[in-house]
Amino acid sequence: MAKKDDQVSLSPPVLQVITDFVARMRTDDGIEDDAIDRLETLLKKPVVPKIEEISAALFSPSLEGKP
Repeated sequence: MAKKDDQVSLSPPVLQVITDFVARMRTDDGIEDDAIDRLETLLKKPVVPKIEEISAALFSPSLEGKP
């Protein structure tokens, strides 16, 4: 991964890892497809995601703040 300021350029091997990771996540019935789509989009952006962005991608806003 080449870094330029806050942006990164994803190499083909990194993109393949993301693709494989997303495919495996899709086999888990406990993970919503929308959450997987949001996470995939976030991981493929040319910036390093923040923890808060990852949490927001994985967890539906309707679930946030509930015990």
